[in-house]
Amino acid sequence: MKTLALLLFLAGGSVVLADDDALQNGDFSDGITHWEGDVHTAGSSSDDSNSTSGVVVSLRSGDWTKISQIFEGKSGNYILTITYATTPNLTVSDRDEDYKNTTQKMGLAGLPPESTKVGDWVLIMVDTGISRFNYWEIPPVLNGTGVQTIKTQVSLKSDDNHEKAFYLGFPPGSGTINLQSVTLVPFAG
Repeated sequence: MKTLALLLFLAGGSVVLADDDALQNGDFSDGITHWEGDVHTAGSSSDDSNSTSGVVVSLRSGDWTKISQIFEGKSGNYILTITYATTPNLTVSDRDEDYKNTTQKMGLAGLPPESTKVGDWVLIMVDTGISRFNYWEIPPVLNGTGVQTIKTQVSLKSDDNHEKAFYLGFPPGSGTINLQSVTLVPFAG
């Protein structure tokens, strides 16, 4: 993390270190504590991925899966970092219709319909006190071996007086995604 902070500082920006992670238990050291959705602790009886750390999301053939958390966050820029591994047999849908109206397919019926590119993951952050939400497409590396890391900057536009809901959605498919960490750290740049 110090290297990232140094690189960002040298590039003209700064980042608040992971101690200021807006998400709770982002390293999953307490299993699925603070997390909801289609997720279970790695190594549990329902885990078929042979993973020993983090949490596991098993993709479903016809439905989107998601993990979520309620968090306190202020308006501003954040660095989202997702560290994960996939099983060798992981596949995701290549059907266009599976990526239309993803907000409803993730069970967020109160949000306007959004669509995403085939193969992408979706990040949605909702201001729970008002009808404002932020939507991002996240193109993952799914054919790599070993642990992968996605880092992207996201801007949260919100009312600072309301709780936020964080949703990370995965398209229909088969196989499992072993999430090692999901962090959302304030960024100033």
